[in-house]
Amino acid sequence: ISPQGVNLALVGNATLVVPNDHARLLWSTQGEASTLQEATARAIEQMNAGLQALKSVTLDAQLKTTNVNSYPVYSTSQGGNSPKVVAWRVTQSVTVDTDDVNLVPKFITAVNGALELDNLTFSVTEKTRQAQEKELIRLAIADATRRANYSAQAMGLKPNRVQLKDLVFEGADAVASNRVLMRATAKADYATMPTPAIESGTTTLTLSVKANALVR
Repeated sequence: ISPQGVNLALVGNATLVVPNDHARLLWSTQGEASTLQEATARAIEQMNAGLQALKSVTLDAQLKTTNVNSYPVYSTSQGGNSPKVVAWRVTQSVTVDTDDVNLVPKFITAVNGALELDNLTFSVTEKTRQAQEKELIRLAIADATRRANYSAQAMGLKPNRVQLKDLVFEGADAVASNRVLMRATAKADYATMPTPAIESGTTTLTLSVKANALVR
């Protein structure tokens, strides 16, 4: 305690739960044949069909090829004989990013098994994070000020004014983003598939502030 008041080192925290407004879907396909050329052709044909279906939903989504692999398929070793290449397998993946989460079930229905859905995740866009930053800062400072008052009262003082200085902010990070995982292993699974009900969930944004407080 100084003549000017009580000096305290404090941390203030803030959290906001906001609806997810971004979706990322990871799709893949594979082709297998006795030759690499034929396996590649099958994978490309299937991927092209899937891309056409995705683009039929919207042209605003971002599509990006993320992986193309080819590898041999070996026979089972028998009688001490070395395994032999009996086929080739080619895989190809594409990610779809959209800021319209309502399009997710439409993508799934449109693709209808042409591609396998390996992963589906929801998050918040950077625009949403920035829009919430002002409120997070306000809440964090209010929390730090409240803690300064509580601390002063616990010391038997009656605070009249709290002055925060040397503020250092940390965040705003998503700490509890809804995550959905979906997998498809056979085209037959989609043969009579209705439009799925998809819940995009929420994300919790956090921000903390470290500050020195002068309580008078």
